[in-house]
Amino acid sequence: MKLKSIALAALACACMAGCRTTEEVLRDYEVNLSTGNYGGSTEELLELADEKDGSELLWRLMAASTFHFTNAREADAIRHFDLAEAVLQKNDQMSVFAQGGEGAFAMLTNDRVFSYDGGGLDRVFTCVYRGIDFLCTGDRDNARVEFNRAAQYQRNWLYDRRKDIDAAAKKLSADSAAYQKEKKTKVADPSGSVNKAMADASFGAQFRAKTGFDPATSGRLDALPQSAYVNAYAAHLAGVFRWVNGDNGLDDL
Repeated sequence: MKLKSIALAALACACMAGCRTTEEVLRDYEVNLSTGNYGGSTEELLELADEKDGSELLWRLMAASTFHFTNAREADAIRHFDLAEAVLQKNDQMSVFAQGGEGAFAMLTNDRVFSYDGGGLDRVFTCVYRGIDFLCTGDRDNARVEFNRAAQYQRNWLYDRRKDIDAAAKKLSADSAAYQKEKKTKVADPSGSVNKAMADASFGAQFRAKTGFDPATSGRLDALPQSAYVNAYAAHLAGVFRWVNGDNGLDDL
């Protein structure tokens, strides 16, 4: 009840101050896009991005997308995608897990422990959209650069996740040891019980069938199919561009 009261008080203060919540901004952005009012959210998104706080990347990408979908605003879209990528490059200086700052236990219990850092498909589609915008202005050379970069970012994605997960595993192990020492207790390792249960062929088969998860293979990055980390739309677009421009492209397709 205390937390609820605090949340309600914060909401009341925000309303009195004339502030709009993140949820309201995101909802209006979706409504505007779905109804074809692409520029309806642009001004507010730019104001939020220009605050240059931990959410700048999110607002900058969304503002750039409104320009991308609006006729004859390709130059503005490219400029704001450039600004978004500058934030992405800044985030490259540290792992997303290193940005958490509250320990590995917080990582497991709170999905808001990290600020929005982009990466993955956000980075890929920053290049894809910018490539499309360059095509719309007749600049095929820069479009080629962007599609090539999008393809490279897709290839980098799995490698980067391996590094982050390895870093998280080491941090979790260190935090677990520190917690046990501080509390003078021992945190049980459930892996033995899990392995024993999964060794039962009947139970293991039912578990895999009902959950789609296999502890022996699921979560193993080296066993992930390409479809798990490569976006087919981006690969298709890059492949078609390369094909029609004499750059092969069959590997992407």
